Amino acid sequence: MTISTATLKDTEQILDILFEIATDLKAKQIIQWQEWLAPSREDLQWINNLIKNDSFYLILNDSTTIGIFSLSDSDQKYWGKSVDNSKYLHSLAVLPSYKKYQFGKNVINLIKADLKTKGYDYLRLDCISSNQKLKNYYSNQEFNEVGLTTIGSHSFTLFEYTI
Repeated sequence: MTISTATLKDTEQILDILFEIATDLKAKQIIQWQEWLAPSREDLQWINNLIKNDSFYLILNDSTTIGIFSLSDSDQKYWGKSVDNSKYLHSLAVLPSYKKYQFGKNVINLIKADLKTKGYDYLRLDCISSNQKLKNYYSNQEFNEVGLTTIGSHSFTLFEYTI
């Protein structure tokens, strides 16, 4: 497994991955990420901004892109203004056919190790509160639930890992 910084030429591939995962989640009756079935202009701009800031990544197995994630210095939408030395993980997604190989867990462990060497205090993320399986997944990765936030009609659980 390797991690590669995404470029604007990867946008279509990123959207294809998000669409495939959103379709899989919908089939499982999980309401998360349904916006990626028909992304808005704002959603597309969010991805483009992350890519332009070198904050969006591809997860590769050999030379095949099997997943994505973003890692940024702030997340005002879910966490408010950042006042400490934290990174924010979003959109960690591995294609359904690769989930059994624990690529997501390996990515999280790589991020934790990298942030430790760079002197960060926290790795933070959120997930939709109704997805108990995903909440358990992050708890099993040593993240602690530290709060809730509501965006629109959905509640999101905030998770934090102390580096």
